[in-house]
Amino acid sequence: MAEPRLEVRKIATYVPVSDWEAMEYGLIPDTRPPVVVPWRDRARWALREFRHRVGLRVGSWIAGCDLDPPD
Repeated sequence: MAEPRLEVRKIATYVPVSDWEAMEYGLIPDTRPPVVVPWRDRARWALREFRHRVGLRVGSWIAGCDLDPPD
């Protein structure tokens, strides 16, 4: 009794990828210089987050319920 014969087709495609995309996806080492965020921006972000947290606490205290959305 002969076993059934399997036919296999291999399909391949090539997609050109720029160096930037290859670095973004981790295909090649990232040689771009690191992005330096100024201290003013980091301070502004921290102050904005602090104000948001304080506003939620005060608003929750006034409203009498927890206004913080669940994570």
